[in-house]
Amino acid sequence: MAQITTYFSSSGGGISGSGAAGEVAFFTDTDTIDSSSNLAWDDTNRRLSLNGPNTVGSTLVIAGDGYTDATSSIDVRTSLTYGDIPLFKVYDNGRIDSQVLSGTGTGARRNVAIGIDAGSSITTGEDNTFFGHSAGGSMANGSYNTFVGRGAGRSVTTASRNTIIGNDAGAAIVSIASGNVLVGDQAGVAITTGTSNNCLGRESLRSLTTGEGSIGIGYLSGAYRGASPSTTAVNPTASIYIGGGTRSGSASTNVSNEIVIGQGAVGAGGDTTTIGNSSCVSCFISGNVVPELGMTIPDGTNITFDDGTGTKIGTSSAEKFAFWNATPNVQPTSSIASITPVHGSGTSVKEDSKYNGYDLGQIVAALQRVGILA
Repeated sequence: MAQITTYFSSSGGGISGSGAAGEVAFFTDTDTIDSSSNLAWDDTNRRLSLNGPNTVGSTLVIAGDGYTDATSSIDVRTSLTYGDIPLFKVYDNGRIDSQVLSGTGTGARRNVAIGIDAGSSITTGEDNTFFGHSAGGSMANGSYNTFVGRGAGRSVTTASRNTIIGNDAGAAIVSIASGNVLVGDQAGVAITTGTSNNCLGRESLRSLTTGEGSIGIGYLSGAYRGASPSTTAVNPTASIYIGGGTRSGSASTNVSNEIVIGQGAVGAGGDTTTIGNSSCVSCFISGNVVPELGMTIPDGTNITFDDGTGTKIGTSSAEKFAFWNATPNVQPTSSIASITPVHGSGTSVKEDSKYNGYDLGQIVAALQRVGILA
């Protein structure tokens, strides 16, 4: 050990002690200096080591004593004026605790912010996570938000329970908006007060402002409306757009209950479902198709049947159907009541003439029942 020279003051007192080269001296008593290998300084490389080897190539080395979070290697706390609240702790096993408080040290708890100006305006908000330059930079008292990405949720002030991930995602949200999940560059970028929307994909639902409960999946999904890609905005509510470039078919900005599925598919407006874009030639659906409100065939379209085995309309004689708004009936049989024929000017038709077991009156009656004849 290197001996420390003893200095005496005019009053007769002095400081004494010993140490070793490379170790930082510290007082062990009012007049005694000592050193320890656990506190070392490498003057050549300008390195400080606390409880660890000074051979590690880092400016500051702090080593813990174990592999659990029972103790912390680093503990940064606020002034005791604010209640001695821990701000940043690094534990021996690598776990990190961090939180951002308000400017007064009260009213805000359990907030995590990483990045320049991230969460810089927090006052009373709690349990928020901000990661990225200006992420949640305007947040004052919202809670349970997660913002990840440069400018993510940067205008949010009081909104709560939003998950926003992506550059400028949810950048226009100010207040009230809650329960939104926005993932992707500029996803939901125009939302102001809309709630419970889910955007997945770059610029998905990018024009939505106040709409609620809508879903957009894919690049520019549900971003616009119209027959061709444009900047015409759409503000959907309770609508679903799945596929890159899916667009609303609404004639107005606000639309509700519109479902559009397929790359570049264009919807048909509110309360409609569109599956597939204009390039689709077939739509295959396994299982029975059960239209609850009926089925409409657009004008000028055809219904075709395979010419192999063929197609049946009805598979049981108990099934009822009809044509031209007639009352649906089960399959007619020869037991049907006949009708009285009206003879024309030619040879009279025999009323008892049969055609495969049916007389003429039964045939006419059956055709009328299913609506083929009025």
